[in-house]
Amino acid sequence: MTAGEGGKKPSLRVLKGELESAPEAAAPGGQGAGQELSDKARDHVEKTTGKRPGKRQGPPSGDARPGEIWRDCPVKALGVHGATSWYVDWLGQVRDVRKHDRDTILHIFGGREDVLRQHYKRTTKGGDVVIGWDQAKAAAAMQRAAAEQGIWNPLQRLRGLGAWLDGDGGVILHCGDAILHRGEWRDPGEIDGYVYPSDARIPRPLAPDAKTEGAAGKLMAYLESWRWQRGELDAILLLGWMGCAMFGGALRWRPLVWLTGDAGTGKSTLQDLIGHVLGGEGALLQSSDATAPSLWQTLGCKSLPVALDEVEPDVDARSKLTAIIKFARQAASGGLVMRGGADHKGQEFRARSCFLLSSILRPAMLDQDLSRMALLELDQLGRGAKSPVIRPDEMRRIGQALRTRILLRWGDWGETLELYRAALAGKGHSARGADQFGTLLAMADLCLRDTVPTPAWCETWAEKLAAHVITDQVDQARDWQRLAGHLLTQQLDPWRKGVRYSVASLCMAAADIGTFKDGRAPSIEPQEANGILRDSGLLVEGRGFEARLLVANRHAQLSKLLENSIWWAPPGQTGVWMQSLRRVPGAEASAGRRFGGFNVRCISVPLPTLLELQPEGDEPSPPDLSGPPDPAEDWID
Repeated sequence: MTAGEGGKKPSLRVLKGELESAPEAAAPGGQGAGQELSDKARDHVEKTTGKRPGKRQGPPSGDARPGEIWRDCPVKALGVHGATSWYVDWLGQVRDVRKHDRDTILHIFGGREDVLRQHYKRTTKGGDVVIGWDQAKAAAAMQRAAAEQGIWNPLQRLRGLGAWLDGDGGVILHCGDAILHRGEWRDPGEIDGYVYPSDARIPRPLAPDAKTEGAAGKLMAYLESWRWQRGELDAILLLGWMGCAMFGGALRWRPLVWLTGDAGTGKSTLQDLIGHVLGGEGALLQSSDATAPSLWQTLGCKSLPVALDEVEPDVDARSKLTAIIKFARQAASGGLVMRGGADHKGQEFRARSCFLLSSILRPAMLDQDLSRMALLELDQLGRGAKSPVIRPDEMRRIGQALRTRILLRWGDWGETLELYRAALAGKGHSARGADQFGTLLAMADLCLRDTVPTPAWCETWAEKLAAHVITDQVDQARDWQRLAGHLLTQQLDPWRKGVRYSVASLCMAAADIGTFKDGRAPSIEPQEANGILRDSGLLVEGRGFEARLLVANRHAQLSKLLENSIWWAPPGQTGVWMQSLRRVPGAEASAGRRFGGFNVRCISVPLPTLLELQPEGDEPSPPDLSGPPDPAEDWID
């Protein structure tokens, strides 16, 4: 109601009702602001607050869409997570804001003071002259828009550079300044509930009608010019890795490759080729001196590949290398990395990158780690031979062609992968091995062939990559066998007649069983040998091939023998060695025995099994590997 209606002066109740019906009018710029006020209502606000509101502040009520600070605002609110508000800024970047100060708001709006002044005016007392923009009102509007969007977790909804899957299993390719989805290029922003922020541009695929058929073949010709230990097979696996590296975020399993070779094998030139094919700086994270925290902080929400050179065994950098290898394993399966922050709040990061590590020598690793990577080894180039000449522009063009080809054939990916996985499983590979090598072979197939392979074709390659070909590079002993090898070769401190005995020789003497490799029997009496063993938490009961070794659950000297191994435990705690020994065929829990005056519970295992000894006349048989699988081998799941 206005003063002109019927010539009556509006009552305070009427003015109050009018103000309540447009609550944002007194707070210019608020979301939903802008309902018209009568002159009398504006007079009343000015009289009571000292400030005169404009007739319309910001967009009309209800005009702004979800996430918009005002209608068609280039800056969009994403939501709130804890004390942080999240926005897409003027340039399309995702920004986390805790303090909405003047400089932060101005930076988010790309320095456009004119735009802020238009929506959040600061005027002179009379309201006639605009003297700037109101930071408090802009901050309130931004925070309100973010809060109305609700809780927003960047870990779950933010996707950076690289390839990703949409809800239908198709590929979304984030190239920095544009997003390719269902054959169309789109500006960075929100797609199906995920936010793809703008970033530095990385190489795009070629046009769909570009010639791509010969690109993979040409790249294979380059790769085969190096001398691989397994020839064409290793070259195929590396080709497959490069294809996987481009589409890592869209894969269920991201293969890990370790490249080794001595000086003079052309390893550095090969690294250069890989870098150019994958798009060079920006499209590939390369380093020769990285740490695990630096990698996951640099990658953030991206699914870009990682290539690390000179990952050499180093006593001083052992913990750093262990952390990098662990991070690469987590990335293979898309594992969740959780770290504490400087603000005492946890940080989460999901790794989705394909890793390639290279070195002259590989650092020591657990067998279950080695079995989860493709080990590609280079031999010396022939006399007078040189690494091929690499033309960066040609390699980048090949990389673009591979991206195009993989996109065009993506509809065949699932079927191709399952065919190779089934073929590899038939050749003795575990489920994880089939994931690792099936993914590499299937991606190489996608690059080189035009149709889905036949089962017979897949079996041909699976035969070349049968499980024994991989396990030749890895000691496939069970965990308890590795423990036995470590423990039985330890030498105990007491000397007897100028001889220092190993645990194995003392066990043989105590059981009166077997001889050394040179045919000599242990030159120590059984009772004396058992006395030395007992001091270290070990005890032999029985004789000959019926003898059993009792191992204390807890013992300080036994802890020392296993120090710096994965089976160690601090004195006074149940040893990790107990978990491993329970897996020995024929192992049994045993009542307590006295070690050093104290009664300690034990586990009893057949001594000949640990020593891998058979009675005379019996044919030696290989270790029994048909028992229950080692739980440690499935840790990554």
